[in-house]
Amino acid sequence: MTSYRQIFMHKGSQENPRSEVFKQSLFLTDSQVTLHWIKGPSHRWKPFVANRVREIQSLTDPNSWFHCSGKDNPADLLTRGISVDALTTNSKWWNGSSFLRQIDFQTKGLDEAIPERVHLTEMRKNSNPKEDISLTLTVTKNNFLENIIDISNNYVKLIRVVSFLYRFIHNCRTRITKIKGPLTSQEVSHAENWLIHSLHEREFYEEMRKLLAGEPIPMKSKLTPLNVFLDESNIIRVGGRLANSNLNEKAKFPMILPSRNVLTDIILSHYH
Repeated sequence: MTSYRQIFMHKGSQENPRSEVFKQSLFLTDSQVTLHWIKGPSHRWKPFVANRVREIQSLTDPNSWFHCSGKDNPADLLTRGISVDALTTNSKWWNGSSFLRQIDFQTKGLDEAIPERVHLTEMRKNSNPKEDISLTLTVTKNNFLENIIDISNNYVKLIRVVSFLYRFIHNCRTRITKIKGPLTSQEVSHAENWLIHSLHEREFYEEMRKLLAGEPIPMKSKLTPLNVFLDESNIIRVGGRLANSNLNEKAKFPMILPSRNVLTDIILSHYH
């Protein structure tokens, strides 16, 4: 007996050559399970089925798919087996099911209840068959940075807050490699770089845009005399004669801090 997956592969391959000259298309399948997969969100299914669902849904309208019984499906003749002689004279094979030629063709009643225990075999373990929840949160980087700065005037605390936020995001995205325990030096460094980079994006937007594009900054910029460049973390640093000194990299190429800025004051208070 043909498996659901084999039926499903055939459904996808059938859609590609479909011509666009038809104003309206109707698709029928005698597989209730396949029908449920096609009508459901693709992300709910395991990779194989999800990929086929995504392909079929991109080529057809899921609402144009309906169920028909096996006895009304011409393709079922080959599935069950039929002689060549019988096939050459079979009206259903050559003309389709008779109900398709009705003038007042009705799709109502073609859909039937589908046994849940059957179609759920292809559902992802972390997918809830009863409820799909979509949450969209939009926060601009500038506002987010301001909200972070409002938490404390302690630079170390701000870095820790951002570090734990990044850890939280990471742990939400994966169920396998969750990070636990004390913050690592890499997490702390990443958080500090984010704070400085976000500050630069807000205060030196045009300069940052030009530097990221590999172009010279505007001549009118107050950073022009400083021979600035972007480091590997996309932080704006000062170039100059100190490049030949024996100082460490951060001392050779100090980062730019805008004047009259709250975060700048917090950083200066921390280091001095």
